[in-house]
Amino acid sequence: MEQLETSRLLRVETIGNTVVLHPEGPCDTECTRVLDGIVIEIERAAGKDIILDASDVKYIDTPGFRWITDHFRKIQDLGGQLVVVGLKGPAERAFKLLQLDRFIPLAANVDAALARLRNKN
Repeated sequence: MEQLETSRLLRVETIGNTVVLHPEGPCDTECTRVLDGIVIEIERAAGKDIILDASDVKYIDTPGFRWITDHFRKIQDLGGQLVVVGLKGPAERAFKLLQLDRFIPLAANVDAALARLRNKN
């Protein structure tokens, strides 16, 4: 397992062929810029799975939801999967209100997401 501290907003961890992104604070325009910088590199390595650990995210605004849906499709097109974990409070309510949970997989935590990804492969 490899960990990389990219900024105060985002910690990145690699577990096998899966990259776990741990953003902190609001998932807003600034957060999505940081996520973009990391994910562009990941997307170049087709077939990588990504877990977005939202357990330390205070809220997700429009740019955050747009980022999740756009990259869900891109990662899927490249043969990988995106799983969102740890949603709670306003972020979880908004995610479900937007019905994103109908096509973007959710898991309670990183371990549950890793198990889900292992079972799909």
